[in-house]
Amino acid sequence: MKPQKNGKGAILFCTVAALLLFLCGTGKFICPILYFAKIPCPTCGMTRALLCALRLDVRGYLHYNAMAIPMGIAVLIAFSLKYLPYKKAFFSYVVTASLINFIYYALRLTEGFG
Repeated sequence: MKPQKNGKGAILFCTVAALLLFLCGTGKFICPILYFAKIPCPTCGMTRALLCALRLDVRGYLHYNAMAIPMGIAVLIAFSLKYLPYKKAFFSYVVTASLINFIYYALRLTEGFG
């Protein structure tokens, strides 16, 4: 599959992201992993955490998912990695943030914090 060069992929991604944000805000969207597996996924709560961060609600941000901002940055870097200088450093950030997120996720599941 060739990458799209005319920006249709980015438009589709932004449209889907906006739709999910809208549905999350109305409470109608349910995480498919949570629904079927009955356990939260590693990214559960990130949208709500980012919305709390935008409102400067630190307590709400930490309650929903403290890894939302580092993982949001990692996703943005991952999508634009081929356009960035110092690819190895940025790739290292993405991998490190992902590993820390999975450790945080395991702690949230086993210790019940976060």
